[in-house]
Amino acid sequence: MEAGRPEVPITTSIVVAVEGTQKHHVVAFHKGGSRWVRQLFRYLARRDEMNVWVNLDNPGALNQNVDRQAARTVMLYAVGPASLDAKALHDSHRAAQEKTVVFVRDPKDILVSQYWSWRNTHLRNTEEMDQARRVLQDKSVEEGLTYLIETDQLSFCHGARDWYPDLGDDYLRLARYESLLEDFLGEMDSALSHLDLPASRSVLRRLQSRFSFEAVAEGRDRGQEDRSSPLRKGVEGDWVNYFDAGLARDFDAQYGDVCDRLGYPRAESGRPHASSRERA
Repeated sequence: MEAGRPEVPITTSIVVAVEGTQKHHVVAFHKGGSRWVRQLFRYLARRDEMNVWVNLDNPGALNQNVDRQAARTVMLYAVGPASLDAKALHDSHRAAQEKTVVFVRDPKDILVSQYWSWRNTHLRNTEEMDQARRVLQDKSVEEGLTYLIETDQLSFCHGARDWYPDLGDDYLRLARYESLLEDFLGEMDSALSHLDLPASRSVLRRLQSRFSFEAVAEGRDRGQEDRSSPLRKGVEGDWVNYFDAGLARDFDAQYGDVCDRLGYPRAESGRPHASSRERA
């Protein structure tokens, strides 16, 4: 397989239309919490009596009825394959006054999450993902992580780089997966306020309770790992259990710029001198 932009879905875009024609936008990435983000906004849509529209290229992912005349509408759609310029699609929908929240996650944790997902659990795979699964299942964990780096298959990083020119613009706010884990109410309130979609504290608490890791993972505590589940662990910083010095160097050479631009430490600077291992 040649290195290059992976032919897999990289982005979930959620276009939130408020007061008729004015829209605001939410973007999440493959293995960066996109499933969680979709669940959160689906629930908010129901609470606000919004309607949800599903892109026909992604049938079955959501199944709400369509009402294109609704005054308040949330549109959710998956963007793929990754060769499709998701940023350009966003820009084609967004008018100058409209705002966007982009959900991001530490790229190092995304690598680990993508490894276990592609190896064991991801459904509706592309041909490329099926090929990667066969390779990963034939390698050790360290070899598999190295393979994803060397073949440049961390799709989140390809998608994130498209946003570099807009980072710092007033219309755009980054929402962090890690902040949702540590201060869900604060981070979600800030994201919704940026989109001019304020939610009451009681609604946010219900949202947190309904879609906490413990609630959606059938009672497992956050941090209790199940590698056969798409909801594997639900924590931040798990990457330190996998990165040795060599993997850290390889990762930074390939994706260090993404850590820099999104405000995460590079692997070599963030790796503990003696990391524990959870490899099997």
